[in-house]
This record gives sequence, C-alpha cells and structure tokens, in this order.
Amino acid sequence: MVVAVLGVGVAALAVGSDTTDPTTFANASAVYYGDATVKLTAYDDADGKGISYMYYRIDKHATQLVEVEGAPVHTVTLPAPETGSTQYRLRYWSQDGAGNVEDINSLNVTVKAGTLTPPSTMLTRIQGTNRYETAVAASKAGFSSASAVVIARGDLFADALGGAALAGAVDGPLLLTSSTSVPESAIAEIKRLGATKVYILGSEGAISAKVFDQLKTAAGSAERLGGTNRYDTAQLVARKTIELLGASYDGSAFLATGSDFPDALGAAPVSYAKGMPVVLAAPDGSYTLPAGVTKVYILGGTSVVPESVQRTLGSAYAGRLAGATRYATAVAIAKFGVGEGMSWNGCGVASGVDPADALSGGPLLGAKNTVLLLTTPTTLAAETGSAIAENTDLIREVRFLGGTGAVSDDCLAAIGGLFQ
Repeated sequence: MVVAVLGVGVAALAVGSDTTDPTTFANASAVYYGDATVKLTAYDDADGKGISYMYYRIDKHATQLVEVEGAPVHTVTLPAPETGSTQYRLRYWSQDGAGNVEDINSLNVTVKAGTLTPPSTMLTRIQGTNRYETAVAASKAGFSSASAVVIARGDLFADALGGAALAGAVDGPLLLTSSTSVPESAIAEIKRLGATKVYILGSEGAISAKVFDQLKTAAGSAERLGGTNRYDTAQLVARKTIELLGASYDGSAFLATGSDFPDALGAAPVSYAKGMPVVLAAPDGSYTLPAGVTKVYILGGTSVVPESVQRTLGSAYAGRLAGATRYATAVAIAKFGVGEGMSWNGCGVASGVDPADALSGGPLLGAKNTVLLLTTPTTLAAETGSAIAENTDLIREVRFLGGTGAVSDDCLAAIGGLFQ
C-alpha cells in the first residue's frame, strides 16, 4: 500500500464521481523548545467518501500508516535532544475512500533542548451581552472618535458584506441594529464617537424608515445604501466606498459569493485597511464590477465562485484566495493581508458559523492593521491553529470576537497552548 502511495498514477484508483484529492494540515511551528507535538488533520471534500489512510514520514524513518474512520486527526511527536537542537523533516499526506491521494506535504521543524518562557500574549475577548452590544464593544476598543459610522442589520448578513470597506473609507466603526429599532447602546455610541453621519446598509425592507429616522436624529445626517437585492446593495456600497476613497483608491477589489458570508467577512479587515470594496457574485456566476475596479481577487474556491467568473474577469483577475474549507480560506486571506503590510499581532478570531461578531469586528481589526481568522465555536479549527502556531513569534495579542457561544473558552485555551 505504501509503495503505491509513493508511486505514480495512484489517482486512477478513484471511483465514481469523487476525483478530488484530500487535504492534510499540520499545526506546526518552525521552532520548538522541548518535545514537539505536531497535529495532522486530514479533510475530504464535502461529497467525498471520507479519509481512509493518513501517512507521514519523519526524516528517513519508515513511513507509518494510520488507518482511521471519518476525518482523522493524528499527533506526531518529535523528541527534543538532551543538548543543542535537531532539525526534523516531516512529510505527510492522506488518501480518501475513493483512492484519491494528495501530493506529499513537507515541512522542516527545529526542536531545541530546554524550555521557552511563553511571550506575554494577551488573549482578549471583545464581547457584549448580545451581538449588538458586542458591536459597541468593538467600536469602543477601536475608535476614540469617528465622524461617520456604518450601520448594518444584525440578524441578516447579506447587505453588510461590503460594510467593512465603507467603514474604512470613512475611518469609522460598523454598528448593528435590528430591523425595527436601534439599540440604545448604539445611539449612545454614535454620540460618544461624535459622529455626524451614518451610512445605513439595506433597503427599507431590511432596515425600516423608523430606524433611519432614529439614526438620522442621533447623528444629524443619514444616507441609505439599499438596492433591490443584496447584489444591488453591494454595488451601491462599493461605489460609495470608491467615491469616498477618491484619488487614494488603487483599483483593487475582492469578489465573493453573495450566497454565504465566511469568505467576505474573512476579508473584512483587509477591505477596511487596504480600501478594497467587495463585489458579490450570484450563484450563476453573474456579477458587475463598479467603475474604477481594475484588479480583482476572488475569495473562495470554484465551488463558491465558479471558474467562469475567473475567465470573464480577463486581465482584471489578480488571483484566487482559497482553501479547502472556510477556515483555510480565511487563513489564505489573512496571509494575503500580511503580505500587503498588515500584521499577525493582534489578530482576531471569530465564529465561522455565525457572521454577527465578524461584521463589527472586521473594522476594529482593520483599524488596528491586523487580520481575522475563523473557527468553529466549540473546537479550534485546525487551519486557524496552524496559522497562529506558524506565527507565534510575531503575535503578542489575540482578540476573540464575541462571547463563549461564539468562540468557546476551549478555543481560547487551545490558542494559549500554542504559546507554551
């Protein structure tokens, strides 16, 4: 079996319609003090037959085969030397139930003798009693004042997906409201900030005329950006963002599916900090670029934004930021942001299954010039853990968006353990 994995043509074993290779992630740091433990986690595609085997090889040791059911997780221990340091090369890959075998992954890990005193990393929660109060807490954590505030509906994500870019253009926070009334805390926050204008995302069907009037009274001026559907609203928000950025706008934008929230919200801090509006694509791949957009980065794989979009963008296509899961896509977007000059330090972690806290947390992180990662509420996503583990030397604070229902204390503890 192992010989077959190391040979060629193994993908021909695949049967049926499943021809997608599995993907294996390692939550490894580059350097460890004391014995290193590296967790390998393998994923099959949603329509696949599950993982059958995981393989790994340490240096020139014999390949070790692990046979499991479902999505496997396996921990590899790399022992520390008594003195000095040892460099290990870890190679790992998986095979799914249809016989698809991924390409071999490889990483180098240095394990040193002794122990390391962990850095003074702060694990900070940004939270309120509900999503509306959490948005106010994020605003207070990021802004001492602001001339304008962006307002989105707290129980529907559709109209708010491009809100972070607009918030960046006005250098202000994003607060949440219900459809029929504005939370008193949001009104108080607008006054604390000294804001004199609010931008309201969505039509009257999403955010009522009563709410518009309440917000206009609080700030003195209000402007509604609402179309006939989420795609029209996204267009209006993107155009307003580009208008407000003026000569500083460089033509770059993100394009994400309008059918779900994780990819667009994962990009929220980058949208804010880099002035990159979000264009939404419909399930059939249709979209419209606002005037002035010349460089487009697609968010997510071809299952969420079809390959046809990539082709029709032509010379405007700048790349696709995607991973095997929404959590891996958020990591890819974060790495892009860091490559554009943003920082891992102070990065945020939010729920990947509920958009509310990431909606308001994105502008906070963007204002701090740092990035956002996503996780499941109860267990730290492997891809997120790997990204943080790879950058522990650069991180002195991690911000968690929302209460324990959004990101559990177990997730905090798992991240804290990466710094030990």
